[in-house]
Amino acid sequence: MEETVRIRDRFQLDLELGYPIPPDLPRVEYELEAYFFLPPTLGINRDNYGKANFYDDLDAHLRLRTPFVPLDDIVPSDSGPLSRLNASVIRLSEHTSPDAAERFVIQVKLFCCVVRKSLRKFVERSAAIRDPEERARNCKRYEVSVSCIRRAYRDLEPRIRGAAMFPQVINTFRFGDEFLSLLFEECAYRLLENSAIADPKRNPHVERHLFPIIREEIDYRRHRGFPSIANETGENESLLYRRSVLKRYVSSVLQLDTQTKPGGKFVQETLFGLAAGLSMLFATAILFVYQWIYGALSLPVFFALIVSYIFKDRIKELLRMYFSRKLSGVLSDHRTRLYGTLDEVLGDCEETFDFLSESKIPKDVMNTRDRDHMTEIEGAWIGETVLRYRRKIHLHPERINRLYENLDISELDDVLRFNVTDLVKRTGTPEKPIFVLAQDGYRKIVGERVHHLNLVLRRSGFGDSKCERFRVVLNQKGIKRIDTVAAASPEIAAADRKAAAV
Repeated sequence: MEETVRIRDRFQLDLELGYPIPPDLPRVEYELEAYFFLPPTLGINRDNYGKANFYDDLDAHLRLRTPFVPLDDIVPSDSGPLSRLNASVIRLSEHTSPDAAERFVIQVKLFCCVVRKSLRKFVERSAAIRDPEERARNCKRYEVSVSCIRRAYRDLEPRIRGAAMFPQVINTFRFGDEFLSLLFEECAYRLLENSAIADPKRNPHVERHLFPIIREEIDYRRHRGFPSIANETGENESLLYRRSVLKRYVSSVLQLDTQTKPGGKFVQETLFGLAAGLSMLFATAILFVYQWIYGALSLPVFFALIVSYIFKDRIKELLRMYFSRKLSGVLSDHRTRLYGTLDEVLGDCEETFDFLSESKIPKDVMNTRDRDHMTEIEGAWIGETVLRYRRKIHLHPERINRLYENLDISELDDVLRFNVTDLVKRTGTPEKPIFVLAQDGYRKIVGERVHHLNLVLRRSGFGDSKCERFRVVLNQKGIKRIDTVAAASPEIAAADRKAAAV
């Protein structure tokens, strides 16, 4: 299991988690617990930040990780993405049916996803090449591989014209064609950029392999009528929009569809009904006692009826609050069903959010939190607010491998995007004046005040369990940075706490 915590933009942090999908198991389960240790300066509590606020700030996506195929192996491999795409074309020509058309659409999207990842990895590795001759040879490899891939893909078009009765077949092929063309051009530019960073002098050997690809792809899209050509003097709004739409379209094949329902609804409604029944029992008992003492129709019975109704209503609400508090963190807030490309159930996900007192935080999480002297003052002596978000994922690997035709999908990517706007909106102005000595007296400068949000991730599943801590440094302007904090040993942590108490 692996994770990455990084800044997405000024007010969003990204948590990217990877979960292995063992092909030979019928079912696997993973659990993530995210503990947010918030300093009191943020002003967050149960009254102003509830479940609805947290889930509004959280954006979660589950997708199958694109398998990696080296760029040189995409075309010649007998079991690679092109061979599977060819097989779907043969199936489509032999059985022109909605099912064959749907499987062809899936294979086109998968082929585009695999090529995109291969190109991205190729460009990333090229950034480390410093020798000019090696860069030129690398760019020649790129030129040869791209020429083979685009020729192999575009040669399929005459073979699918017989399936013109299914518009999604022709449209998907054209979308994939335009997407690949944009990819080839973009990656060629990135290779040129890498070459310029490694050596500011122009390298004609590199340009000789990359410029023709760029020109050919621009001419090809113009000839095919694809409106995705950059305009040097324009804003290129339509180009960026179209490129984004095409990327989302081809990536949708690995994005798991979801259907979310409230978790534990039956148990919750049963307990709320019990609360209503207990409050009604109290009111009825009061009424029976007063009728037995004063008779059926009397003034005391009238007042007793009013008082019992008041207490009945309050007892009902208090019991509902009590049951809600006890259920929080036990029953899931949401239960999400996960679907694949052909609407087959591939698993489910349960989510829970609650506030925790420090006494209920697991010991290994507190050890990982391991306050230093300053955060000891801010956290333990003043009082941190602790939020816990739990996420359980159940998967059916056999169904995934069968649905994606043994594409060697070995991991699930869980992407969580958390917006901190609600957390920092109550903080003060970050700029604070600071006085410093100078040669001619003193000067007043401006310092920036920050707050530390400590995030501890606890993950378990498939025989693996670990805790990691990240420090999110932020203020009213947003997120400044994210630091990975190594956990101290229990002995060092105990010594630090003892020293801080002296």
